[in-house]
Amino acid sequence: NRIINFRSDVRILTYGESVGDAHVIDKHFDAKKLRWTITSKILGQTAEYTTPLFQSHAPAQSTGVLLTASVLGLDAQQVANNYPGLIPYETMGRIFRISTPEKSFLYYDQSQRGAIAGFRSAFKDLGRLKQGGRLIAVIGGSDTEQDTALTRERHEDLAVLVNNSGIDKLYTCGPRSEEHTSELQSQFR
Repeated sequence: NRIINFRSDVRILTYGESVGDAHVIDKHFDAKKLRWTITSKILGQTAEYTTPLFQSHAPAQSTGVLLTASVLGLDAQQVANNYPGLIPYETMGRIFRISTPEKSFLYYDQSQRGAIAGFRSAFKDLGRLKQGGRLIAVIGGSDTEQDTALTRERHEDLAVLVNNSGIDKLYTCGPRSEEHTSELQSQFR
């Protein structure tokens, strides 16, 4: 409303999970393929597609991309048809299947998102990766120069995420990594 008060000539478009100019109608997560199948409505046009991003925010986020493409004059379904070929960037949380002759495992790299919001997002999504095996996490230390009330609070927040995550084994490394462990449940010490 504040924008409209200053610029009544601006059209505000919305997207996401709730009904708006672009929104998710239906979504289904395929745990074997680690991707979402999504049906969205983009400026009145229905689009069906899959996205190679497994994170919980991927369906809603995809509607923003398709909305932008539609506003630029592109057909939402045609753009959506290209979504399966998307290669995630480092900051999107990349997932790899690594195989050796003896074992195969999934590797989820969220290393470029070290803020607490990135940790919250990553831990929310970790449950989807547990497919009959063990869930092992590696958390790097803090790169802050000085411990403050805020960094201590963030370490406590991180400990709550770890304690509630279903992780089977946790490794910490790097500078100040011992600060992560002070609030952890005994299973991780």
